[in-house]
Amino acid sequence: MVDAQDDTIRFLASPQSYGVDQVTTVRTHGAIVFLAGDRAYKLKRAVRYPYMDYSTVERRRAMCRRELEVNRQLAPQLYLGVKDIVRGQDGQLHFSPPASGEITDSVVVMVRFDQSALLSQLCAHHKADATLMRALAGKIAAFHKAAERTPAVDFADVTQAVVDENILLLEGARFFDEATVGRFAKALRDSCHRAEPLLRKRSHGDSIRRCHGDLHLNNIVVIGNSPVLFDAIEFNDDYIFIDPIYDISFLIMDLERIGERELAHVLFNRYFELLPDDDGPALLPLYLSLRAAIRAHVAVSRSRAGDSTATEEAQRCFALAQDFLVVRPPQLIAIGGFSGSGKTTLARALAPNIGAPPGALILRSDIIRKSLMGVGELDRLPQSAYSVAVNARVFATLHERARALLAGGQSVVMDSVYGRHEERARIKEIAQATGAGFHGLWLEAPRHTLSQRITGRSGDASDATLAVLDLQMRALSPPSDWYRLDVDRSPEAVAALAVMHLSTNKV
Repeated sequence: MVDAQDDTIRFLASPQSYGVDQVTTVRTHGAIVFLAGDRAYKLKRAVRYPYMDYSTVERRRAMCRRELEVNRQLAPQLYLGVKDIVRGQDGQLHFSPPASGEITDSVVVMVRFDQSALLSQLCAHHKADATLMRALAGKIAAFHKAAERTPAVDFADVTQAVVDENILLLEGARFFDEATVGRFAKALRDSCHRAEPLLRKRSHGDSIRRCHGDLHLNNIVVIGNSPVLFDAIEFNDDYIFIDPIYDISFLIMDLERIGERELAHVLFNRYFELLPDDDGPALLPLYLSLRAAIRAHVAVSRSRAGDSTATEEAQRCFALAQDFLVVRPPQLIAIGGFSGSGKTTLARALAPNIGAPPGALILRSDIIRKSLMGVGELDRLPQSAYSVAVNARVFATLHERARALLAGGQSVVMDSVYGRHEERARIKEIAQATGAGFHGLWLEAPRHTLSQRITGRSGDASDATLAVLDLQMRALSPPSDWYRLDVDRSPEAVAALAVMHLSTNKV
């Protein structure tokens, strides 16, 4: 039995309740938001799902206060407070406090923002770019890094419960082809079973943290060029104390859902640059599939409630959930060449379409070197940071990380000079040992082209100078067994040639 909210909804939908001319209503499966003047009033709908219970006034009131507490940590500029709605002695509803009255509901009061600033709207109008994704990855990484840890959650059990719950919801929806749901259920359970040892390892380590829980495109807004996370889950601790990779997987899935693979890859790659985690990507296929399945059955509920756009979304998300579980053998692409040859530019162009969604993880020696030296990626290092001993540490880290990622099924693009035979031989050995396909690409151009690119750089992790370039050209040797690519042309043309080579020389 759930409470009736008809009177409350009429009250909140009335401009007279706020002294404004117009109220705009936005509905989700769990809430109704009333936009009035410069404020937004969020009412929790009187619903009870297996994963969310807002069925009573007392429960909704408690969850409003919990939502305020949780989200003020992420978006203090948006969350203002909680207001009760009471029925006064005149029998009418009012915002509290009248002198006395029965509390009929509560709302979270927020600053109203321009809906066009939601990340979903920016993507829909092609206004989201790589710069924004990198900033968003930085915001999420900082949030996850500082998040409360908990050793009390066995995320293997939690994940299994989420798997079982989603299968029941998909089966019970009777919306999708029954045989297809059956095959998906088996594939999802098999994936969860294979992931169990890693899930338990992460649970017993330092991985499970207090996360956002509902990190998708409609819960991020850009204010003053800065992405702001809001509407974190408050109603179920099982959805909050989770693996951070599961948290960010919702956003990666959402970008994939709308066809923004390149933005999804930028977010994914930058996040793992800032928070290296060589185990986590192995869980992405399972996590992405679960997030898509959740989207699918929520869309089914919306469709049955009359949302004409939700039927297509349900089908698209269910198809995505299936596709994420397709096993794609890992690939290792090594991109070498002298400084200024465009290795990083090519790596970023190729990586989104290599391996499983959202693409290959880029391991860049310049970034790893700065991390090992304990400096920011744009800080310049002294020459001592390029000694033989430091170089050995950099390549040992590169190789260790590549091996771990490939062993977990994650494709990798290596971005380094690779001017020595032993370095190239080592990376090929790692590909062979992990069963990954291997391609080596060597980029070359005349010195004047390389020197122009080096002197024209800004905001890049590379410390290369013209003196470094001259030293490389004297001391290092191009490979004879890698594909040699003339890069004295546009980045787009270089990428097209590389794609052609990779597609016609599959390993």
